[in-house]
Amino acid sequence: MEISTRIITDFKDILNIERIWNLELVKSVENPQLYSRLFAGVMHSYESKGWTPLVITFWSDNRIVGMAPLKMRKVFSTNYVCSLLDEAYSDFVFFDKYQEYCMNMLVDILFNRLNCRLAIISLDTNSPNLKLLEKTCLKKNVPFSKKQNSGRAIIPVETTWEQFYKSLKGRARKEFRRIKRKLDSAVSWNVSCAEINDESIKKILAVDQKSWKAEWRAEHNLEEDPFLHTILEASQPDGEVEPIYKSEVWFLEANGEPIAYQIVQFYKGTAVLIKTSFDANFKRFSPGKFLINIVIREVFRKGTVNKIDFVTNLPFVQDWRPSCEPRTQVIIEENPFLSCAILLKLKQVHKFKKRSYLLNIHPVAKLWKILESYLHIK
Repeated sequence: MEISTRIITDFKDILNIERIWNLELVKSVENPQLYSRLFAGVMHSYESKGWTPLVITFWSDNRIVGMAPLKMRKVFSTNYVCSLLDEAYSDFVFFDKYQEYCMNMLVDILFNRLNCRLAIISLDTNSPNLKLLEKTCLKKNVPFSKKQNSGRAIIPVETTWEQFYKSLKGRARKEFRRIKRKLDSAVSWNVSCAEINDESIKKILAVDQKSWKAEWRAEHNLEEDPFLHTILEASQPDGEVEPIYKSEVWFLEANGEPIAYQIVQFYKGTAVLIKTSFDANFKRFSPGKFLINIVIREVFRKGTVNKIDFVTNLPFVQDWRPSCEPRTQVIIEENPFLSCAILLKLKQVHKFKKRSYLLNIHPVAKLWKILESYLHIK
């Protein structure tokens, strides 16, 4: 079996092969975040953050038969690799016939050719890639461990909206009624839906500029949300390339001004609630949650999807009693001390602190106590 590899580090190279990328690779999976324009935008955003995008592609007869979306950074002269995409959607894509061969090549590339010493990769717990990666690492004597992540909240669309809403806890239904009464008594409000275009983009950005996220970005010297801009540029139906998914944006308006938005992607029977925000001046009305509930209602009533994907599993989504598609974090390392130092350098201490298996190793536990005391880590 002849398979060649190509490591892509420049987002423009994805755009150069986007026809093959979208038609042969992306449409074989249920992950709209791999759409060429979205994917290239994510790659580009990391280039300015000190990371090198590391998209390892596998080719046979001029066709892509596999892909691993990663990013790499050099810390203490050591290569550290982690998932390129958000943890909720990160995974490898290997065509069945080539799966085992591609995984063997991937591990060799990471830990031999690129000389990586630490890799933290998020995979779908039910993905065949997880078992295959573990099997491959064990076979090659590459240290491998894993821990459960929170996963993605999913609402199966199997009933009518009325039946689903009735199944929610009384506390949640009471809260939605309370929010509606507060809005009714304070403002004239309405909800509308639009496609992604110049007019709706202006409204989205107007909300985003007044959100808590804008304050957070200002504190961190960030002018904009790169992922939001990538979504908006990639999702316009009249753009250079037609998106592989359909998009719409919902607005909650108060006295004629938008105070919350929710962007939804429709792909292969799933409605993905990909991006949301609200005007912080209206925080007391919980406008984001109120709008999401209306969007969920309308998705149910359309009857065109099988499930609704929150992308996250944050506490607020529990009001809708979703199921959870679990995720697993894979940690591949040679030296726990070096891993600790790398993550501290990158200010990702939480990824180390939560790894209880490390804290059972006495020297590392002792080191952690010293670092915790010295750095006042909570």
